[in-house]
Amino acid sequence: MEWSRIRFLLVKARAEGGYAVSVLRSRGVLIYRRALVIASAVVAAIYLLVYKGSETKLSQARLEFSSVKASQEYASRYRDLEQKLQAYASLAPGAKDRGSWFLERVRAAMKEENLFITNLSPVTEQTYPGYTLLSMNISTQVSYQQLASWIARLERASHAFNIASLTLGKRPDKEGMGFNNVTVVVVTAVPNVDAL
Repeated sequence: MEWSRIRFLLVKARAEGGYAVSVLRSRGVLIYRRALVIASAVVAAIYLLVYKGSETKLSQARLEFSSVKASQEYASRYRDLEQKLQAYASLAPGAKDRGSWFLERVRAAMKEENLFITNLSPVTEQTYPGYTLLSMNISTQVSYQQLASWIARLERASHAFNIASLTLGKRPDKEGMGFNNVTVVVVTAVPNVDAL
């Protein structure tokens, strides 16, 4: 556009605006009362029916979306934890196999250290809410190095075996020089299948 055309349009708009102002001054606002009331009602209706309703629905949708997102996040966490629990439960023995499972694991650890059992008590079970405590007394003849290695192997096993008590005594005969009589109480806890 040319500058002269822009200048012409500005002068025309000023003149028409001046005309509208002069009409308002001469006749007053009351002449446009009906138009102003109708326009105000239309604007209010549009605001209340269209904008306000949409705004309420939008805020409800946002709230619902955030709750669904949080529920989805918690559901995925729950699934992960449930899978971990099932993985741990698959490592645990069944209710009938607990004693033999415990005995086999302890024997395997002793075999890896070349130890032999001289006396073995049966596996005892103490049931608590959610888990069962298994314990067993084992007597053997070992050197200090074998004993330390065997205990370390037991306690670092994936099945969480613990040494509840340990009694160490010298052998009375001189033939077993360097070997000691050891009585160990080995303990572990396994989850109850019905608690899972």
